[in-house]
Amino acid sequence: MNIVNLIHIGDEVKNLDTMTPAEKKEIALALNSQALEAIGYRKVKTEEKTA
Repeated sequence: MNIVNLIHIGDEVKNLDTMTPAEKKEIALALNSQALEAIGYRKVKTEEKTA
């Protein structure tokens, strides 16, 4: 048995196994953001503080 992970982006379908690490990271961040927003969290931008 061969399990394939497919990602649907708009009308395009991509195989997760053939994506570059940078593309995988971008997808993971987007999925995490969507999941957190679904349960009520939202991302807040803050100023970077330096010492």
